[in-house]
Amino acid sequence: MIINLNVILTNYQPTHPHIMTEEVNPPNPKYGDEANPSVNRIPKRWITTKRMYKDSLMQKLNECIESRYHRILNEVKKLLADEATIVFERDYRSDNTESSFALHAFLSNSFYFYIECNYVFQYQVEYAFNNCKYEAEIRKLLDNYTFTDRATEISLSPTYNDFYRNVLTYQSKSFIYVLKA
Repeated sequence: MIINLNVILTNYQPTHPHIMTEEVNPPNPKYGDEANPSVNRIPKRWITTKRMYKDSLMQKLNECIESRYHRILNEVKKLLADEATIVFERDYRSDNTESSFALHAFLSNSFYFYIECNYVFQYQVEYAFNNCKYEAEIRKLLDNYTFTDRATEISLSPTYNDFYRNVLTYQSKSFIYVLKA
């Protein structure tokens, strides 16, 4: 039996918030219209996790974390909708063009929320605030859920505002919209 272990790991982004602001390669006709062909990328981690750990405690915990992430996100959107702000939101579950680890990302001018399946097959959540008038309410939402050991507050670089502008500049307009009530 021959196993091809020629896996390209160059797409791993340990500081993944940059994945949303990196300039993508120009489209290559060899790969169709896709700017960053996923042919040489490692498979989506959440799919690998689901196959490897089917019906395990870890998989159930991952599903619980993802479910809670989306419940919190829905509540956050309700709060932020009063501001009529421009947001970036992207479901990466079936999209391997930027990251094999990302599941979902949400970014407004005041709140960042991101979930991924890391290298050890665990879902983790990251969040950041930027002069968010609903920070106390959102922190309470985060604290009320039991995945706090898998949620980390981070600082976006170079600054939150620069990161926000870069995302709006580099990401496809199909993932950017005005969040309003």
